Amino acid sequence: MNVHLSQITPSIFSSLGLSTSEDHLAMGPSPSGRELLFLIDGFGADVIEKYADVMPTISRLTKFSTIQTSFPSTTATSLANVAADLIAETKAALQKTPSFVYLYVNDLDVAGHSDGVGSEKWLAALGMIDQMFSSLMKEMPQGTRIWLTSDHGMVNASEKIIIGDDNPLLEGVAVIGGEPRARHLYLSPENDSLSARSELASRWQEYLGERATVLTRESAIASELFGRDVSADALDRMGEVIAIAQSEVVLLDPERAEKEGAMVGHHGGDSEIESEVGLLTTTLS
Repeated sequence: MNVHLSQITPSIFSSLGLSTSEDHLAMGPSPSGRELLFLIDGFGADVIEKYADVMPTISRLTKFSTIQTSFPSTTATSLANVAADLIAETKAALQKTPSFVYLYVNDLDVAGHSDGVGSEKWLAALGMIDQMFSSLMKEMPQGTRIWLTSDHGMVNASEKIIIGDDNPLLEGVAVIGGEPRARHLYLSPENDSLSARSELASRWQEYLGERATVLTRESAIASELFGRDVSADALDRMGEVIAIAQSEVVLLDPERAEKEGAMVGHHGGDSEIESEVGLLTTTLS
């Protein structure tokens, strides 16, 4: 069963008896009225099998579903930030029923950006999170149902293209937005038109080939890249042209190339590794 990240919390709320929420995931009633959602930033679905030996506790959880995240596959798109003194505060919050606790950790994402997926620092962060999760399980009340998921996965960049550096990509671009795996390109108002957008998108696609998928704003909306309903505010912020990096490519802003290029791990694109996460579960006995 493949579902969307946005359907997890309504399903949990429904399991706790909230009549205005829908159980999209068929979770059923909460076993004890205590539900815990644990989110690991940057924990892609591919990590679950590849690095099972590094996270023995997490790898023993039951796989409930594969989750599709939003585009772009970034933390800001997927969730809002929370949580401190995790174990003690979580234990206290779950004493009453019904209760719902949402926990978030970003150590894995930070290590992936700085040193890359699979690096020594990244593996240490994954092991630390697994140990923390093990301690968490021992302290939670009996009957607590735990859900573990993420907001996106991550790829290690092997090809770094600086926009406008020995390439024609900067021609006609007034402002570069987005991030290295999902660029928003803006034309100046006096030069913007449907034909200008198409010309820019064609130039980028011709140069990048299979290294990127390049869309005009109109084609992005038609393909429902940003969902079925695009608000007026979202439309106003959207680039006239959108370039989504493929494979292990990153598209660097020339004014921020040194900083962006220093990161090893990246996300934001539409690849399976970046946009698919797991949903694991267990009920404490």
